[in-house]
Amino acid sequence: MVDALIELGSVCIAVDKGSSWGSRAAQRLHEQAEGVWQRRIPGLETMGSRDARGAPSLIHPRGGLPGERDLGPVRLVGWAKRPDGRSGPLLHAKLLVLCVAWTWENDGGGWDDLLTPLWVWSGSANWTEAAKGHVELGMWSKDERLAEEALRFLADVLRISEPWSQPSGVPAPEMVEAAWDDDAFVEHLAEMLEVDEDEP
Repeated sequence: MVDALIELGSVCIAVDKGSSWGSRAAQRLHEQAEGVWQRRIPGLETMGSRDARGAPSLIHPRGGLPGERDLGPVRLVGWAKRPDGRSGPLLHAKLLVLCVAWTWENDGGGWDDLLTPLWVWSGSANWTEAAKGHVELGMWSKDERLAEEALRFLADVLRISEPWSQPSGVPAPEMVEAAWDDDAFVEHLAEMLEVDEDEP
């Protein structure tokens, strides 16, 4: 399974810290696969990391969106271990969405990115060595609506995920909705209007 994911070119999976993050398969995927560009995932374009003071990323007219980065091929969610020693909620969904990525130049001279979901796989298999000795069920679907909903669900999971390289014992989502620098946009618009008025 890891070989197949690596060959796809770009991949981003979320695994539960409590059971899977230290596996050899996840480690190999982290080391050898290429991640997905965050802004291609619907709903994550304006999500960014907090700065050292805990403030969200700031979107201003002369900068790009915080989603212009590689998420990495493996992300973590959930608890490694709850403080009270009990088991926390487990990310137990087995889901894979195959998408095609599009990039094109927009009317404003910038670039737009989009993921179009094509197929969705769902089943009981954990994709582990132990699963080879189990009776498992898995199926692919080309249903367009199902694929779109599956991609939306995975985007929600990635929204609460953490980088592979920065695991914490408790849930610590890295991404937060960025803030818009409204004053900077007003100033930028005023400058553009002045330029238009000065032109003959």
